Amino acid sequence: MNKNNINYEFDYIAYSYVKGFVKRWRNKVKSNKDEKIYVFDKFIAEYIIYSSLVNVIKPAKMKANHDFEFCTNQMRKYMLDNVVNLEILLTEIDSFVKDLGKIIKEQNYTVISNKGNDPLLFEKWESTNTDERLKALLETLYYLRCNIYHGAKEFSNNQVALLSPAGKALEVINNTILSTFREC
Repeated sequence: MNKNNINYEFDYIAYSYVKGFVKRWRNKVKSNKDEKIYVFDKFIAEYIIYSSLVNVIKPAKMKANHDFEFCTNQMRKYMLDNVVNLEILLTEIDSFVKDLGKIIKEQNYTVISNKGNDPLLFEKWESTNTDERLKALLETLYYLRCNIYHGAKEFSNNQVALLSPAGKALEVINNTILSTFREC
């Protein structure tokens, strides 16, 4: 089913630790009772999980390279090649992505890279092109992660509104990617 002719080199050692890793991070988040902190923790934990899943397919010789390429383009290609029912995934996360796009648009947020690139999530999510939709979403999530990790950590209702659907979408994406690993 590999449409992109990419030879994914699974890191079987990393894969063997993924299931327990995911469980530990999700359990850490569940224990938090404060909604604002929970939303931050959930997004951060799900992105850490996502990064660990990226490293399972990331060839060892590429592990030192910049993460953007693997967290967006390579993982997108992996998902296009290996997720049997990608349309089901996109349908399942549709409301989360629309909520995310809506808060970005209504609050006039700019979700951009340090190079000034904007994935235009709100506009591209309405496309019928699965690849374009997935690319816009994964780039948006990556830029949100960069903003959280490297930028200001604002504990506000707007930030909660932004990170809540992003964390939920990431959880579904992570579960879907995990299901492809079980098949290998």
